[in-house]
Amino acid sequence: MLFKKNPEIAVIDFSNNWLKLALPDKTYVAQFNLDINNKASRREFARLVWGFLKSNPKTVYSCLPRQFVTVRFLRLPSVNESEIEKMLEFEAVKQLPFSGQDIVTGHITLSADEEGYSRVMLAAAQKDVIEKHQQILKAIGIAPDKLCLSTEAVLNFFLFTSRINQDQKTLYLLVDVDSASTELIIFRGRDILFTRSFSHGAIALYDSGALTRVRQWADTLKEHIKLSYVAFKKEYTATDVKVAKIVVTGGVSKFFSQIDNNLSKEFGVSVEFLDARQQASHDKPVSLTAVLGVALSADKIKMNLLPQEIKLATERKKEKSEIFKFYSLVFAILCCIIIVIGGRFLCKQLYINHLGRQLAQLKPYAQKAAALSDKIKIIRRQSGEGDTALGMLAELYAIIPNGLKISNFSLNDDGSIVLRGNCDSMALIFSAVSALEASENFKNAKLVSANKRRIAQAETVDFNINCILKH
Repeated sequence: MLFKKNPEIAVIDFSNNWLKLALPDKTYVAQFNLDINNKASRREFARLVWGFLKSNPKTVYSCLPRQFVTVRFLRLPSVNESEIEKMLEFEAVKQLPFSGQDIVTGHITLSADEEGYSRVMLAAAQKDVIEKHQQILKAIGIAPDKLCLSTEAVLNFFLFTSRINQDQKTLYLLVDVDSASTELIIFRGRDILFTRSFSHGAIALYDSGALTRVRQWADTLKEHIKLSYVAFKKEYTATDVKVAKIVVTGGVSKFFSQIDNNLSKEFGVSVEFLDARQQASHDKPVSLTAVLGVALSADKIKMNLLPQEIKLATERKKEKSEIFKFYSLVFAILCCIIIVIGGRFLCKQLYINHLGRQLAQLKPYAQKAAALSDKIKIIRRQSGEGDTALGMLAELYAIIPNGLKISNFSLNDDGSIVLRGNCDSMALIFSAVSALEASENFKNAKLVSANKRRIAQAETVDFNINCILKH
């Protein structure tokens, strides 16, 4: 392929000397002890990560194991998310043995009741742990969009892949066994009721291999679960806390039969193994449940343990990206409009130019035709009986009063006529103007000038009359 499509989402976890990567359709796992201060170690780490990803994903999630996080469940008097966030700023300092400047917090609003209270899971990690985590990712050119908690991710995997009844009434106990630690979650539906992490991982099983050691390991796991279950029942004394089923997942598939016997006898419920290897082909003492839980259904992940300043920077980056996309779209639309309008204008301009060339070719013929038409008009005027100068004079002498002498007659090309002459009185001149106006061949007759002068003992009037010949 000429162009490779970037993956939509990628998930990375590099805790406890194991590198775990997940895309929605494939995974990668390798044991790797990263030394952040060693350049060769960083280079090899980057090679492994980018060798799997191939190209830069659109969204990157990083997963933080439960063992690095302190969790508290709170009941807060609000259902408004903004108000809950403000309350948690105070509660985090109050509930946790750290100062506000030394921790990074995240939360999930689990449920809300009719009294207007919300049940919230507050998670806090030491700031130096988060900063070291970010430093490692930054060293290989990755800036995660969200740092999620493994608790939520493991539960997400169960809800996405399991066919077990997931209603809000059935209580489940979920055990995820990773290489160095195990996480326990008690929940109903998506409502997490209790979570705990303890240092008892699958790596010990693979190191020993002997059946006796496996039984001892399974017994220790059972004791940890018993202690956690007792703590849970003390916290929820007012509710029905009977677990309907125990679900085990993680890197213990080879030893599940022994784990199943121990747990089912102790708790009197069925135990089921949820095998993440169906999505990830490996047989190693690690759990890919968390990274797969994010990769398979990232939109369900709500908690973000990134520092507030990074969250704000990420939001600003997304806003800028959205603004850029918007203006790019507007620009593209404007370009299309300009191209369409410009194309139409160009077509019209080309057509006008074509017509201009055609008219230019016809212009000599039109000029010849106009000249010929003018000649025909002149001939018509000269040959027409009513339009000749002699005809005009005959008509004039027929209608003007006796005693009016015309000394000059002018017929112009525009049809105007000028009459000059003299008579004995002004009355004759006015009669002549009226006669011309009443004629069928003349119009707009008017007296331009009339001057009296004396000759010997008599008085005479010189006149100038204009009129227009009717065509």
